[in-house]
Amino acid sequence: MSRVGLYLRLIPIFLLCVSLQADAQSGSQTARFPESRSYSPGDMWLNWSPSERTGFIRGFIVGHNDGFRAACAISIDANNASTNVNQGFDPCLEKLHLFKKELPFYAQAISDFYKQHSEDKDVPLRILLLQLDQRTPEEVHQWLKKGIGSP
Repeated sequence: MSRVGLYLRLIPIFLLCVSLQADAQSGSQTARFPESRSYSPGDMWLNWSPSERTGFIRGFIVGHNDGFRAACAISIDANNASTNVNQGFDPCLEKLHLFKKELPFYAQAISDFYKQHSEDKDVPLRILLLQLDQRTPEEVHQWLKKGIGSP
């Protein structure tokens, strides 16, 4: 095989490798949340009716509370810490996120967030619901820009 023939075969392979690397790098920068890689929570939310939004929020809050309580009960059983519960003190349940606002508040705040920050339509609903007791939609957006977990 001549050198020219070899180069003609290597050039497409090289270009393919470069393009695959560029695709991989650009994809990793935009996929902040694994569950949002195949759909847009923001688009989904904005396409729901008001009753579907309220139903989702109600279901999320009930499921979140029930799941947290069940996990605390399992933890207590595993650690044989029932003496604290009998005295009316359960350190696990003290960490339960209490949703302090009415359902329409959350529905409006989530809608506002997705409408005002289209670049954040990949943010899962669970993150918004947990943040909106403490933060405004704008504050959640700024928090996300800093990186999740930053104070």
